[in-house]
Amino acid sequence: MLKHLKHRRGVTEIERTFLALGLAATPEERWDINTYFVKRLPLVARQAMEKESLEAALAHQRLQGIK
Repeated sequence: MLKHLKHRRGVTEIERTFLALGLAATPEERWDINTYFVKRLPLVARQAMEKESLEAALAHQRLQGIK
């Protein structure tokens, strides 16, 4: 599969490798890859929200100290 994607323009080597892996995988393997990816999404989103709320709390504390 990777050989067929070797000459695609605008695609990095890593992207080619992942695309070839997805195309060569069985349906069960593709399901596992997608499940793993989706399970990681909430963690990333939660961390981003926690970071934003922490920054907002610190900004609020700074404003309270100014008054």
